Amino acid sequence: MKLLALISLLLLSVVCVLPQSKSTTTIRQIDRYVISIDKMTNRKEEPDLVVADVSDYDGQKAKWQVFKSSKDLETFRENTETYSIANNWRSNGRIVATVFTFFSPSGDWAQYVRHYFRADGSAAKITSELRTFYGDYIVIREMYFDQRGRSLRRSIKYLDLTTRKPKKPDQDLFADNPVLSRNEFYKKVSALPFPSLTRAKI
Repeated sequence: MKLLALISLLLLSVVCVLPQSKSTTTIRQIDRYVISIDKMTNRKEEPDLVVADVSDYDGQKAKWQVFKSSKDLETFRENTETYSIANNWRSNGRIVATVFTFFSPSGDWAQYVRHYFRADGSAAKITSELRTFYGDYIVIREMYFDQRGRSLRRSIKYLDLTTRKPKKPDQDLFADNPVLSRNEFYKKVSALPFPSLTRAKI
């Protein structure tokens, strides 16, 4: 009887451990994939697709526009500022990396959101860094997803804007300020706010 109970306990332990082990393996695979994408994007002088929302900051509807290059976008911004920019990189014709830059006219905050997409268009990993003068915080998020969009791991840390040392979040400040809870991201290439432009080739 004791032997049977011991065997049952061991089997239960194996069942409990397997999902965690599989998740850890998947995350390691994603991290290796992320490294390969970073190497690819770093080799390129220019993103494959540069787009920006050229609508007014307080406009109700975004108006995403394609630019021939980062320089072309900067020239445009000399007369008309854009507060949402997305640089995109392709591999074998498919978008595999998208980096958003969001900021406000006041300059009180800026957020950088990096997406790593698989060949099937699903997001493997998303990282977000919000820098804001509201409370002088840096908020860093890291998210891993499987191919179905299910969360594998999420983490969030708060740093001091000046020292980059860990800083305890002010719960009242975060509750009252929507900027501090910003977490805009996309789990699929097809969910990007400019899906028709992802096929643009200039």
